[in-house]
Amino acid sequence: MKKDYSEFTEIDFIADAYFQQWVKSPDATNTVFWKQWLALHSEKRSDVVKAKAFIENLHFNTHLPSNKQVENSLARSLGKINSLDTGKVPSMIQSRIKYIWWAAAAIFFCLYCYYGSTITHTEAGNH
Repeated sequence: MKKDYSEFTEIDFIADAYFQQWVKSPDATNTVFWKQWLALHSEKRSDVVKAKAFIENLHFNTHLPSNKQVENSLARSLGKINSLDTGKVPSMIQSRIKYIWWAAAAIFFCLYCYYGSTITHTEAGNH
């Protein structure tokens, strides 16, 4: 049983699987159906023509990576996984940890200097 396409818009046609099949892979059955349907619903001809043109002009880039690119990517990924398994931390993570440690030390030092001098001045003023 076919759908009731009489209320379809251009976008509805574009999204419809049976319509897409007719545009992309026409066969005797779907071609007869759509010709008969258009004969009965000539007011929808514009929507059908626009939707058909849209689907016909829709192309996707299907570039696949070469075997060498796949192998290189796999080797990099496995290297990262192995470094995590062996406990080695990648250099980028090491440098971030070192940076965070130094930043924390600097903040602690600044706080110590500020509050240390405040405490020292306060204590000196009380004696």
